Amino acid sequence: MKKNKKTFKPKRFCGAFLVVMYILVILLPFYSMLLISIVPESQYLQDNVLLYPKSITWEAYQFVFGGGINLARNACYLTCYCVWHNL
Repeated sequence: MKKNKKTFKPKRFCGAFLVVMYILVILLPFYSMLLISIVPESQYLQDNVLLYPKSITWEAYQFVFGGGINLARNACYLTCYCVWHNL
């Protein structure tokens, strides 16, 4: 009976390495944005790299969705400016 020996294949290793690196390059910025949005401002200003949140706060989302920013007015101003600028 012939045994199935797994041999090291450089092409396959390099391909897998490139796929993993590509996924990290794509996903890490989104993970970083999510962490920055849910941690207190003082924490992300103190820490150089955030790997996991030590404490979670929803202040940023309360500010945006609670009326801290008038999104409809800003969108209207931006649309009017862009249309005027492109004429």
